[in-house]
Amino acid sequence: MRIDTFIMKTNETIITVCLAALMPIKPLILLVGVCISLDTFFGIFRAIKQRQRITSRALSAVISKMALYEFALILFYFIDSIILNDIAKSFTPVDLFVTKMVAAVLVSVEVLSILENIKLATGYDFIDMAKKTLRRSKSFKNEVEDIIN
Repeated sequence: MRIDTFIMKTNETIITVCLAALMPIKPLILLVGVCISLDTFFGIFRAIKQRQRITSRALSAVISKMALYEFALILFYFIDSIILNDIAKSFTPVDLFVTKMVAAVLVSVEVLSILENIKLATGYDFIDMAKKTLRRSKSFKNEVEDIIN
């Protein structure tokens, strides 16, 4: 076997083992990546609606954000699976609880950014609409309780 073939086979094996180690959090990695992509899409949409220039510097920030978020998620996964999972298991039956909480925080940051971009581009404030709907449903519940009592 030639040395270059041996090196290529070894590299393929190492990459395969690393990817296999990340399989338990594959859905979380994809979810965070999709949220970042949607945020980027709505950011571009907002820039177009506001007639702002879209620069390569602004778009290159997406690459660093994606790398930082995904690396943080993978790092917390390894810390969680080696150390924190046993501690978290005493409080909750959820596997990889800390990793899932980190993913939830990252996704919520992106969702809020998406909603902010939509608000700035279209004027629709979905958070305010949700608050109004909750207030209406609460008052409706109180009215029903008054009728019943």
